[in-house]
Amino acid sequence: MMRNRKTTAATAGTAASLVLCLVSGRAGLLGQDSRQIRSHRQAVSRPPSVSTVPGALGGRRAGIFALLGSPRGRRILQASGSPVAKALLARVGEDASGPVPEIQIPADPTAVSPDAANAGCGTSFGTRFNLERRPNALPQNSTSVDFLPNAGSQGADLVVGGAADYRGFFGGFGNSASGYYVHRNGAETNPCAPDFEGGLPPITSSITGEKLFGGGVAGTVADPARQAVFMADVRIGLSASAVGLFRTTAATLNDPNACPSGTHSQADSQNCWPVSAGVNPTTAADIAESLAVDPRALGSGTGAGDVYVTLDISTTLAVVEAVAVCTNSLSACSPAVVISGTDTAPASPRVSIRPNIAKQPTGSVTVTYLNVNAGGPPAFLQTFDIKYVTCTPAGAPNPPVCSAATLITTEHQPIPAKGSNLGGLGNGALAAAQFSIWLYSRICGQSDD
Repeated sequence: MMRNRKTTAATAGTAASLVLCLVSGRAGLLGQDSRQIRSHRQAVSRPPSVSTVPGALGGRRAGIFALLGSPRGRRILQASGSPVAKALLARVGEDASGPVPEIQIPADPTAVSPDAANAGCGTSFGTRFNLERRPNALPQNSTSVDFLPNAGSQGADLVVGGAADYRGFFGGFGNSASGYYVHRNGAETNPCAPDFEGGLPPITSSITGEKLFGGGVAGTVADPARQAVFMADVRIGLSASAVGLFRTTAATLNDPNACPSGTHSQADSQNCWPVSAGVNPTTAADIAESLAVDPRALGSGTGAGDVYVTLDISTTLAVVEAVAVCTNSLSACSPAVVISGTDTAPASPRVSIRPNIAKQPTGSVTVTYLNVNAGGPPAFLQTFDIKYVTCTPAGAPNPPVCSAATLITTEHQPIPAKGSNLGGLGNGALAAAQFSIWLYSRICGQSDD
């Protein structure tokens, strides 16, 4: 679901016209995906007070963090035993060593579906883009996709998708829940099937030395100028976290030795995604949200080719939205710069690069985010302030110089993450069914007068 609004914001003395897209989407293992999960015993008992995600991961609404707000999701994490599941449960004060609920999972989470990924392109309900077997299939959500035109073999577009893939919680993908899926072969009879898939490899915390496994891809972006692809994902450990940022090239993705067809092992994923960085390492919780690449040729201006990542930084006291930047080679990254000011409930930052950055670099890196206002009784309906920030490249590892946030508009009829039996989307029915939907804002068109 998408709605567009055109507005004007002042940027370094220039009037910039923005097309703002309000996009709704699923968030977390809720609703129909969870029908693939069958619980055979009662869930582990826990104190009544533990019903929502507390401040340590305050207010996360997407991917594995929405999972923590779902009873079904908690059962999956309790049953998992994976490093990411243990870290998530520990962060919210739950014991991962107690009784384990039974759930039905594939006998072999790495097995490839004999019918590939789908029967063809252009189906009415979208095209499944993974190699997982269908019996007892586990969920994928928080999806992203981008492509390099004509960069695959025999003239194919090189298509790269990412998702939070729950096979990583049960031994698949080398214990990585950060799934990637790649189509490269133009000679295939089914041009919408991935040729290979896997989980982004672990990285090591520069603070504690802890190995950090993937907890779900937050963004995928292609860089045609350098024939490269980047992915950003969530990295949460027992005592450290970071945003995982990964880089590979079209040449590597097309190389069957580096990236063999089928489902990858951890060793395969390290060969396929050989370059990585841990952005903004911390003992708090870093949650990757989006990324963008400066399209300019390297050396053509300050920060040309740099890669920008937005993230939530969550502590027990507050949640803030921030932006960090790395060189295109990922050899050096800046510290994160907080952009949400004094907003008390910020969420969902999305970064974009203005198309005229080569002519007007000042204020050319733009971020939108939400600040959520809780409504009063009886319905407690939320409103969303949509904020806009401009940043000027300083050249990684120097952080960008960012303006104070300005208010674009307030959405008085948002699609809320929570419902109420007194109002809200579906009059509370979707919330009761644990079907979580959240509204995101992003800039889908920019021009300069």
